[in-house]
Amino acid sequence: PFVLKNFFRAKPAGRVLFTTDAMAAAGAPPGSYSIGERVRVEVGADRIVRDPGASAGFAGSSLEPERGVELTAKFLGLRLEEAWDLWSLAPARAFGFPSAA
Repeated sequence: PFVLKNFFRAKPAGRVLFTTDAMAAAGAPPGSYSIGERVRVEVGADRIVRDPGASAGFAGSSLEPERGVELTAKFLGLRLEEAWDLWSLAPARAFGFPSAA
């Protein structure tokens, strides 16, 4: 949380957005999952996605955006509405979606 707080304070207002690289295992319990036809990954008890049998490295994330919003609000001391904006409207604005202006 310390690094996240420093990052957030260092950036100008409106220049921070959040996203997740969640994959098919997002929100799933620990176990083995497929990505496409041939790639297998495992979600550990720590909710980190790794290559099967690996204890280090990352193969992706199982973080759901809704959980990211909750954690962002908690770690940065924001209201949920503010955190939700950082996960939804801020990325939309960054990619030029007019309804997010």
